[in-house]
Amino acid sequence: MRSRFAGRSFLRLSIFLLVFIVGLVTWLFWGNQLYIKLSPLWCVVLPILYNTMENLKRQRCERLIRKEYKETPIMSVEAWGDAGYGFLSVTKESIYFVPQKGSVFYLPHHETSSYGYDFICTAEAKATTPSDGASRSRKPKVPVFYVDFTDHRFYFQSNKNKQFYHEVELVNRAAVQHF
Repeated sequence: MRSRFAGRSFLRLSIFLLVFIVGLVTWLFWGNQLYIKLSPLWCVVLPILYNTMENLKRQRCERLIRKEYKETPIMSVEAWGDAGYGFLSVTKESIYFVPQKGSVFYLPHHETSSYGYDFICTAEAKATTPSDGASRSRKPKVPVFYVDFTDHRFYFQSNKNKQFYHEVELVNRAAVQHF
């Protein structure tokens, strides 16, 4: 599993730079003063646009869980799972993964044997030799949130693995105290 969020960040940066360069070329050829007025605006508008789009997708995911499964999500995070990109949500009863394409993964808390966040290796070890002459090996690692469900372990890569783990832990503790 490689770092999937690096690709999305690169895409956002490249769109931002493309808009900036197209505006600059337009200004150079046509000499329009409009570019000078609009370039600071793009620096503010594009990040807001990306955050708004992500929030709309998260709200769509939460609405689906409320409507189809009659549960209220406590926390939802953008994540990559076995089925691709989607949103990982925790409720009082279960963990849901709602991918952009495909069916929803439903993982009830009472059927999960363990969960947590960890680092998994993504490639072979790379040996490096620094200037002091000692050889060191380094394995690239990616942080993931995992859930052991019956006989299969599901990995979800998110920017908020630790926070999601703590939220799931709080939900499970509250369920144990309730009974």
